[in-house]
Amino acid sequence: DLNTAYIAANVGDTLLISGSANEYSITGNWAKNLVVIGSGFNSSKQVFKEVKFGPLSFTTTSGSRFLGIHFINRFIFGASLDSLYFESCRFEETVSASSTMTVTSLSFVNCLFRYVGAGASIPNINFSVIHANSVLFSHCIFNGSIIGSNNTRVFDVTFDHCVFLKQNNFLLLVYN
Repeated sequence: DLNTAYIAANVGDTLLISGSANEYSITGNWAKNLVVIGSGFNSSKQVFKEVKFGPLSFTTTSGSRFLGIHFINRFIFGASLDSLYFESCRFEETVSASSTMTVTSLSFVNCLFRYVGAGASIPNINFSVIHANSVLFSHCIFNGSIIGSNNTRVFDVTFDHCVFLKQNNFLLLVYN
């Protein structure tokens, strides 16, 4: 039970989540600095089951790390944060923010951004209310768009060996 493990965890702890046909979730927002490792991080196993997370809003503290997690709903930053890391994760809907905020040191490594909803114009990443500084996308695959607005500022964004599929609208002001 992920909720029980989350409640018992102390800041800085590591949660190892086994693959399952079921969706994992917690009650309320994600508000602890934890390392979360799912089976998607080590996909060399013969029988592979995913670790699916379903919470809609994450209010993470600085320093959280997610490895091998399949986020099946929208991933919404609920508060400004510093240092958030994702590796070998899959995002099925938009990564965005609930209101204008600042995000510093955001890293996505070997991640898949794949919107599966009905609307073709729904973005993978929506920076329209996020002021971001130091964002890394390394070896990621995008099957959609990345958008922003004239009201946001995105500094030091790096796309390192990424693949962009289908429609890709980049409406993003980048300042280096």
